[in-house]
Amino acid sequence: MTIEKRPLCRDDAAVISVLHARCFADEAWSQSQIEGSLLLPTTRGEGLWDGGVLVGFYLVQCVGDEIEILTICVDPSHRRQGLGRDLVRHLIVQQRTGSVFLEVAKDNLSALALYESMGFCLIGCRPDYYHRKDKLVDALNYRYLVNG
Repeated sequence: MTIEKRPLCRDDAAVISVLHARCFADEAWSQSQIEGSLLLPTTRGEGLWDGGVLVGFYLVQCVGDEIEILTICVDPSHRRQGLGRDLVRHLIVQQRTGSVFLEVAKDNLSALALYESMGFCLIGCRPDYYHRKDKLVDALNYRYLVNG
């Protein structure tokens, strides 16, 4: 497997939305939501491509020395290979200083394990934030202090 990393642009919105749907099902962003985000000057994204196929990506908002991870996805067929960790490590290295924030559903155990193993610290909770078909799930807020 040869993975290529490159910045994302508005022209990638269709393939991003397909992968996002594969990863998040009913909570996936639409193509127009992704396009709108990519048009903002504060949005940055990187994609991982395997043979021309998008297999992972992140979208972040950057303001000053703070980054908020809006979404991060790795195709289910490419999980457990360190790609999610590589994406998070890449955005932290690019940040150099300041903070990286994110919000994750309390029931997303693999994401929680990744973030906590990388040094993200729990800083808050939004009770019953995510609406699942049969339940409400808390949103957990995390922060990583770059060079802190």
